[in-house]
Amino acid sequence: MADTIAKAAPMLAAWLADNRISQTAFAARVGVSQGSISSYLIGRHTPRISIAHRIAEATRGKVPAVAWFEVAGSGAQRTQAKTRQTRRMAVCPSCGVLLSISVA
Repeated sequence: MADTIAKAAPMLAAWLADNRISQTAFAARVGVSQGSISSYLIGRHTPRISIAHRIAEATRGKVPAVAWFEVAGSGAQRTQAKTRQTRRMAVCPSCGVLLSISVA
């Protein structure tokens, strides 16, 4: 999951910089706090699927919702967290992709 967030967060940071949009203004577009956007950008938290879709819509697909989540069966390396994690499966309501989500 950390590898996945490491890909999505820079995509969002680059989009914000390229479009000269502040975290505060983007947060208002997406319907979250500026602190949430900051937390996503530094990798502290992963947005819920519904928020990831709003980010995708606000960026016109430049930061796709699936970029925040590890796709099951993708072969991506998984890192062992020091804390116990629960794995949950979810289907993306927009694109139908099966997601494997780690919840601490």
